[in-house]
Amino acid sequence: MEEAEKEGRSVEPGSSLQHERTQHKKERILANYIKYKQQYDDFISRLHHLIDRVNSLPMIKREPFGQMEARAKDSKLNNHLNIFSSSRRLIRPGKTGLFSWFRKYHFKHIRVIYIHVPKEPGMAEMEIKENYLIRTALNSKSKTKKSIKPSGTSEKLHVLFYIGMDNLSNEVALDIIDWLAFSRELEETTFFKNLNDQNIRYIS
Repeated sequence: MEEAEKEGRSVEPGSSLQHERTQHKKERILANYIKYKQQYDDFISRLHHLIDRVNSLPMIKREPFGQMEARAKDSKLNNHLNIFSSSRRLIRPGKTGLFSWFRKYHFKHIRVIYIHVPKEPGMAEMEIKENYLIRTALNSKSKTKKSIKPSGTSEKLHVLFYIGMDNLSNEVALDIIDWLAFSRELEETTFFKNLNDQNIRYIS
């Protein structure tokens, strides 16, 4: 019992400190949002509007992705998180070895971008993820398929970066739509080319 009480006392200062750090972070996020509310809200609204327009196009114009998704999500930091995503189906040989070209697999190619207000003044933060998921039959017991990637494609992508609130333009929104539509790679978009390398972090 005494040991349990000691453990409880040792955790309390840490949890209190963590709470203070979280509150401080929320305050800085709020201050950043209040100052740049117009720019950020206008940009997010523009993206939602563009995605609504894309999803209203005839199906033949929306190949290969079908439909894009856009949603706001609550977070503990109240950082005005919004998530935009799309996916497409691929049928390609898998990167499995010497004889990989003799068998083709069904893949789901996913692209997701998270946008929120960080604590860094004057900045918006974006997190981009791209991955390939292999589709397997419900009764499949194979474990090796999970690691198979489609031939002729790049590896999965996970990158975080800051972009100035004043740079959240209509051109950036259109670049993001092009990326979600699989008509451009991230490195081909104008806004990504113009980012400061110090603001980009690749996650392995």
